[in-house]
Amino acid sequence: KPDPMSILKCINNSKILPSETVMVGDSYQDALTANNAGICSISVLWGYQSKEIIKQYSKPDYIAENCNELLDFILSLNE
Repeated sequence: KPDPMSILKCINNSKILPSETVMVGDSYQDALTANNAGICSISVLWGYQSKEIIKQYSKPDYIAENCNELLDFILSLNE
């Protein structure tokens, strides 16, 4: 990370489109990987890094503070 090759390989092997893919992670490296792969990124705050660190070093599409926020955001993508 943040090299996007492994996530792009997973996407290609799954035969799904990058536009239909969301990467969820708990570090700025995860958000950078998603950005470099051209996919949606969701940073969660119950893991490795704080919101301040994530926002300082990356630009996730969304930040979820809890599982309900994560689920709500994912469900909103289908609307």
